[in-house]
Amino acid sequence: MQKKVKFVESVLKNSAIASKQLIYAVACYILGGTLYMSYAVSIAKQDTWLIVIPGFLLCVFFAWIIITLSQKFRGKTLIEINDIVFGKTIGKIFSAFYLFYFLINTCLDIREIGNFISNYIMPETPIIAVMTFFTTVCAYAVYNGLHTILRNSFLLGALMLMIIIMDTIYLLPEIDFNRFIPFFTQSAEDYIQAALTVATIPFDGLIALPMILPYFKNAKDYKKPVFIGIAVGAVVLLIIAVRDWAVLGNASLIAAIPSFEALRLVKIGKVLTRMEIFIAAMLMAIRFFRCSILYYCFAKGAAQLFGLKSYKPFTILIGVIMVCVSIILYSSLAEGGYFSESVGAQYILFFVFLLPLVTVVVLKLKFKKHKT
Repeated sequence: MQKKVKFVESVLKNSAIASKQLIYAVACYILGGTLYMSYAVSIAKQDTWLIVIPGFLLCVFFAWIIITLSQKFRGKTLIEINDIVFGKTIGKIFSAFYLFYFLINTCLDIREIGNFISNYIMPETPIIAVMTFFTTVCAYAVYNGLHTILRNSFLLGALMLMIIIMDTIYLLPEIDFNRFIPFFTQSAEDYIQAALTVATIPFDGLIALPMILPYFKNAKDYKKPVFIGIAVGAVVLLIIAVRDWAVLGNASLIAAIPSFEALRLVKIGKVLTRMEIFIAAMLMAIRFFRCSILYYCFAKGAAQLFGLKSYKPFTILIGVIMVCVSIILYSSLAEGGYFSESVGAQYILFFVFLLPLVTVVVLKLKFKKHKT
């Protein structure tokens, strides 16, 4: 049985996944972070759309650092890179940090989808039931391998983009650009905090790239498809930020999910109402993709860290742990929102920027020492 599992993983790892699929995967992952845009809105208010651009540029810089590592060690995962750069002992410590990050972010996504469905879609359903079902579906996808998850990215991304464009067109009668006036009313500190929030929270999965890039062995250059995917995601986030504030104005500040509240205003005659259900379905689907990627990174990374031949026998156990952690992450929506608005960006920066930067610096120093 173990030989069969190892053979299947080997086939998947060496199977050709088109580099274009990487564009879809990155863009799709970023679109899964649209639920978190409310944290930036609460800080920058009507200027949220302005800070999407510097947030995008910061994200490109973070991605460049991470991709540099991946291209230096082609075919190696993040866990394997840490062992090579730092040695077995220190490398495992760094890997443990990353695994903690993958675990917590997966649990945050599970809790967010639980909150979303329990509050907006099925308010009478216990949140534990929602999270258990959602995690089970993600576990099934992870068990079937990364290839299974990635091949759905184009369909999910295309449908999400189509629905966003369609809903934006239907919301045109509700749009009032006067709601953006006056400009630049927030403090410089608020703009910096909002830019960091945009650069980190929707794009927080960049550190997952070294775990999935070994599957793109046919790609000559990782940078181009990744940057295109980031650009696509940033453009869509910009459209959403402009549309939601132009429709809701200051009401965005009290909306947990501004996009969902804005789409409640869509009505086509007397027949097609409650159009937000379409975006709700797509948000759940796109969040499933995002959560499955992080779930896979934790499972695969944990197996490599402990020298296991495969993560698959432990997929369900990991899911049970994730549901339990999701329940105790925070006691209320207000507590979760406070964490994301106040320290969420700094927490993500430590894992997405600081740790990879330390790895690059150590690698450069070792190379320089070896050269001399």
